[in-house]
Amino acid sequence: MRRCVSERVRVKGSGGIRDLDTVLAAREAGASRCGVSATEKIMEEAEKRFREGTL
Repeated sequence: MRRCVSERVRVKGSGGIRDLDTVLAAREAGASRCGVSATEKIMEEAEKRFREGTL
């Protein structure tokens, strides 16, 4: 999708995003934001990885 639209268009990844790895994959694919169904779980994992230096 990112390749098909202007750089000025923001792409939102959504649908089935329930973990941090999927969020990161959507961002890598060009999404500038994500609609998620497990915000608390994702944020806890992100904080854990940040503390460990693995994010």
